[in-house]
Amino acid sequence: MILDTHAFLWFALSPDRVPQPLLASLRDPSVPVFLSALVCWELAIKHRSGKLRAVDDLDPFIEAQRQALVLTDLPVRREHALRTQGLPSLHGDPFDRLLVAQALVEGLPLVTNDRMIRRYSVPIVWDG
Repeated sequence: MILDTHAFLWFALSPDRVPQPLLASLRDPSVPVFLSALVCWELAIKHRSGKLRAVDDLDPFIEAQRQALVLTDLPVRREHALRTQGLPSLHGDPFDRLLVAQALVEGLPLVTNDRMIRRYSVPIVWDG
């Protein structure tokens, strides 16, 4: 599973917003969960702009969550970027489009509650 940015933040800061079965899966160390470099980049932009005020120091926050959830880093690779070329223009957010491409290339579902992403032909995990 690849975490969308809001899923990462909700799990870390507002776990009551995450369905209980999904919460259990995310906490299960035998379930592989990936943290895309895109999520870190988007968080850095939000933090710098003042839209992410719940976190004082972003790097230690991300690292603590990465360790607590046993997250595996997922870099952005050329094939991820090129896969966006074949995606329909359903979502204007480049971060989300690239997350969809990563999920498709890696054969992994996305953990997201984003209705726009659900319009793509990508496996979604949210309800548990």
